[in-house]
Amino acid sequence: MKIQYSISIMIGCFLFFLIRPIDLNGQAVDNVLKDLKERSSEGEWFKMNGGISSAFNFNHISGIPRRFDPFSWRLNANLNFDIMGVSAPFSAVFSNGSSVYNLPKYSFYGLSPSYKYITLHLGDRSMNFSPYTLSGHNFYGAGLELKPGNFRFSFMYGQLKRARAEDANSIQNFEPSYERKGWGFKTGYDNGKSKLSVILFNAADDPLSIPIPLTSTTIQPQANVVLGLEGKHQFGKVVSLAVDVARSALTRNQHSFDISPDHYNTFQKLGGLFEPNASSGFYHAIKTSLGFNTDLGQFNLNHERIDPGYKTLGSLYFNNDLENITASTTTSLFKKKLTLSANAGLQRNNLSGDRSNSSNRFIGAVNAGYTPTDRLNFNLAISNFSTTNRMRAVTVPVVQIDSIILVQTNQSGNLSVSYLAGKEKKSVLTGMFSYQQSNSIENDIINKDQTTTYYMGILAFNRSIPELKLNLSASLMANYGLIPNINLLTVAPSFNISKSMLEDKLNLTTSTSFSSVWTNGNNSNRIFTIQANAGYRLLKKHQVSLQMNWVDNKQNGGQSGVGEAFSEFTGGVTYGLNF
Repeated sequence: MKIQYSISIMIGCFLFFLIRPIDLNGQAVDNVLKDLKERSSEGEWFKMNGGISSAFNFNHISGIPRRFDPFSWRLNANLNFDIMGVSAPFSAVFSNGSSVYNLPKYSFYGLSPSYKYITLHLGDRSMNFSPYTLSGHNFYGAGLELKPGNFRFSFMYGQLKRARAEDANSIQNFEPSYERKGWGFKTGYDNGKSKLSVILFNAADDPLSIPIPLTSTTIQPQANVVLGLEGKHQFGKVVSLAVDVARSALTRNQHSFDISPDHYNTFQKLGGLFEPNASSGFYHAIKTSLGFNTDLGQFNLNHERIDPGYKTLGSLYFNNDLENITASTTTSLFKKKLTLSANAGLQRNNLSGDRSNSSNRFIGAVNAGYTPTDRLNFNLAISNFSTTNRMRAVTVPVVQIDSIILVQTNQSGNLSVSYLAGKEKKSVLTGMFSYQQSNSIENDIINKDQTTTYYMGILAFNRSIPELKLNLSASLMANYGLIPNINLLTVAPSFNISKSMLEDKLNLTTSTSFSSVWTNGNNSNRIFTIQANAGYRLLKKHQVSLQMNWVDNKQNGGQSGVGEAFSEFTGGVTYGLNF
């Protein structure tokens, strides 16, 4: 109840503060009424555009346990309503779920109406406050954004995580989780030259949201309050300074025993919003950037320091216990044929000095693009910054899974080359090589024993024949993966053909690929795949398509391969309406 009263008071104060300076004089009101009258007289009081699609899929598999349901359906909608000047984007996903993956029927839907400087978020939405507070996390609830003049105000309240108990029979081995709800606001001033914002974010797990006790995991109900401050100022035309600071109060286990009420002062308790116990801690994060805008390009000096143990429940995962001192630049050279951005410096960990191992390493990221001619293009990207990637727990083409796994990428590199061939540049030859090393993240802990390294190379050729409305492409892919206890080499040639017919109303596409897999040096699997798609456009706005996918996975000579030999057929019908 105390928290609810605090939220109400803060919302009221900030709304009053932001709205009071706005001069809603008679002329402004007259302009709004005039606009509404004109739209009404012209019959434009209501507009709608977007699209709706429905998909029905069928699956048959033999040789292995079922991976997909025999029948599934999904409905998607992306619409934008305009009602007398009020824009309201709407998105929704409905599905029958999956009995194979123990997923009940589910729906995701959200609406974000906006008018002038006001935007309202309802349903499944996402908002971004700052990297150290609320960032990259979806929620189910409500949000509000106000941008009157140079003032800014944002507020959100909703469910960040659904309760999910342990499931020993789950194919995906999902991590259990408590129901997590959160709220937060961000308010400030931004005139383009100067910016100042204050952020407060609060989230907590419900310890009673999982009906059965957890036995095989160390996950505990948590609570978190984060204060953030963002500032930026432009000094003339050359120099700029940006600062992002956050303080996170985190309780890692709400079941931990209480401590003396006098142990923490009122400031540490954030006026009663945070009630610490024996598992609580206070952590800081700060990032500053000093920028120089010159004729040669943009240069920045950056410093970032994140305390050991820093965490916000408004982010899926957060790297901590590190300090980065880097310099970055963005420039173009040789008459803009070469574009270059680089970020390099030093990183150290063990900031508190209580770990047995510490490291000081050079970190860097380079992105370069070079276009020597109008036919030839090079792109290079290299990085050893630690970044967190979101990956689906399993690839299920017919079911949208509301769960993800996290992977921390430590090193990555990509090189691509493309060349336009022929007098009319209708043929494209592309080569690409990529490298990635990463670790899995489980229960907010980086699993060093699950280091994976991938090398991939692709050589592709594409030929367009406009007079025949035909497109041909062929590729050769090689992928080598170093997974704990397993080395996988896959070589896969593929061919694709697509053609438009009946005045472009009918589009036909088919592709085939053959993959040969070597496991720990043995040629273990041969995988043949064929896909086909036929799409037909009806009455300009309607689209009907048929899809088919067949996979035949065979093992060679009794060798122990990746999984078991199987064959699988998946078919689908999709209907779409665009308006």
